[in-house]
Amino acid sequence: MSTVETIINPKQRKAKKGTKSAQVDAIYQALDSMEAHVLPLSVLMQSELNVRKRPIDEKALSELADSIQAVGVLQNLVVYPMDNDVYGVAAGQRRFLALQQLVTKGHLASSFPVPVKVVSESDALIISLTENSQREAMHPADQLHAFIELQKTGKNASEIGDLLGFSTHHVKKCLRLANMAPELLAELDVDNIALDQLQALAGTPDHDRQVMVWNNATGWKKEPRYLREAVEETKTPVENNRLVKFVGLDAYEQAGGTLEIDLFTEAGFIENAPLLEKLALDKLTVCAELLADIENWQYGIARLERPSFYGNDAETLSLSHAPEAVIPPEFTDLLAELRARETDLRQQSWETDDENEQADLCQAVADCEKQIEDIKDRTKNQAWSADGKATKGVVVFLDRDGEPCVIRGVIDLAQQAPQCSEAESEIESESEQSTTQVETVSTYSAALCKSLSSERTLAVQAALTQHPNVALVMLVHDACIQVFGSPYAKTAFNIKFSRAQDELLNNAPTAQDSEAMQLLNTQFESWSMRLPDAWQADFSWLLTWEQADLVALLAFCSAQTLTAR
Repeated sequence: MSTVETIINPKQRKAKKGTKSAQVDAIYQALDSMEAHVLPLSVLMQSELNVRKRPIDEKALSELADSIQAVGVLQNLVVYPMDNDVYGVAAGQRRFLALQQLVTKGHLASSFPVPVKVVSESDALIISLTENSQREAMHPADQLHAFIELQKTGKNASEIGDLLGFSTHHVKKCLRLANMAPELLAELDVDNIALDQLQALAGTPDHDRQVMVWNNATGWKKEPRYLREAVEETKTPVENNRLVKFVGLDAYEQAGGTLEIDLFTEAGFIENAPLLEKLALDKLTVCAELLADIENWQYGIARLERPSFYGNDAETLSLSHAPEAVIPPEFTDLLAELRARETDLRQQSWETDDENEQADLCQAVADCEKQIEDIKDRTKNQAWSADGKATKGVVVFLDRDGEPCVIRGVIDLAQQAPQCSEAESEIESESEQSTTQVETVSTYSAALCKSLSSERTLAVQAALTQHPNVALVMLVHDACIQVFGSPYAKTAFNIKFSRAQDELLNNAPTAQDSEAMQLLNTQFESWSMRLPDAWQADFSWLLTWEQADLVALLAFCSAQTLTAR
């Protein structure tokens, strides 16, 4: 349930000014000093201005009727003049209905004298709302209808809030709900939909979409969080948006971009997603071209996503093999010091129970990691020769956190493509036409495609047995992906390499500074430095390695998986 002012109950809510407005106080002071009149029950009628619209409990009404029959009407009703010499009941509806019940049962005459105080129509609505809000909690549907009636009198949200002691924000939210699809408001009246569910559906002003999402939701999908996700699935949220983090909201708005603010969650949504993407790409392009100029690459390329170097990216970009990076002597000691400090800080963060201290330690660990990455990044860049940079470029892209990342040694195939002769063009054109004709001859069933794919995989397995060097390269690449990357990444072989250090160090925390752990950390850094940019994309870079190096790297990765079992 959202933490909003939903049920009007002054004992529970915090009023905007801590009390009713001066106008309400003045009305009640006048009402207190007003002399009560007596009108026959027959000239009284229910009023549309009475904010309580829902049916009254019949048992409670019968008990009230019995009380009135026994002791009479102890408190006057508040009424206002209507057409045809009748009076509408603004306050005291339950007493009025109890009196009518007594008349229906023959216990009272329709001319029964009822004590009343007569007020103007404008005051009647305010009195009805404040009276009901000060007694039993008013149903949300009644509250919405009341705010609508006050709005019809010309009052805005701020004035309604001042009048009744609610925040302007709360009144705006109620009026926003009052503009929901009529079908959903009808569901609220009969308790078929809860207020927090209605608030979730208000994530879109489209009535058709509100109703469609509600009607299609079943079971747990009717929970507010899932309803909100359903109505907002076509929106671009500001929160945790990597493009917003990179571009900045100020830059987006200065470029003409606008935001939509959800009154119920106070979350913001980007209304012009293409503009945000353009701003991000423009900024990345500046970064890429600037980096290429500083590091003397031929060109800089910007991408919103990390290039995959296969599929569509393979048609435009190619990744060349990076030269082996060797850590300069002046950085060796610094790298070892940073690694030791990182290990020490990480150990402290595990041991402390203070959340603030743990947050500071985690930030310090992140700072160490960044310095280590900066050294490795600088070393990898220095490994490239001037000739190598002269024909290649860099790609700058955004990671999932909105941070710019760099891949060096990228070849832009569009700039590298040689000019072909007319004869070659004709041959290529004929080949493409032939291929297109073959591809469009027929479509295959899913079962046949699966069968063909399985046959192809078996053929690759058979071929791999004849090329042990390629099999070794693929195995080493799979091991690297899981040891230096993510243990959950997809791999070619159904073989898992899971690092066991975390479990072992949890069992033996003092081993963190042992000679064995220091050696493993040093080797991890050494091998990491030899991995080229975007090394996870494919294993082609390993084909140039000597077999002894491949075996050594495989041995290191295998050693990481050794357990105490």
